[in-house]
Amino acid sequence: MRQHSISMTRHTDKGTIRYYKLELFSTLFGEFVVERVYGNAQFKAPTGVKKEFFDSFDDAVAMFENLLKQKERRGYKNARFR
Repeated sequence: MRQHSISMTRHTDKGTIRYYKLELFSTLFGEFVVERVYGNAQFKAPTGVKKEFFDSFDDAVAMFENLLKQKERRGYKNARFR
């Protein structure tokens, strides 16, 4: 299985930069994980890390795409690293 990963950022009205990283990968036990890492770019440590486990790849992809659409609606855009 190919690993799916996307990093997104959003500039707030207060001038801070929020980031959100979504990742979909398989475990050694055949499960699929959707991992979310998010926070403020000014801080070293993330604000939060959440992992959700799925038995089905299709369910994991559906969750990944749902979260991606949700973040796009909230103003997050693909991060462009230099």
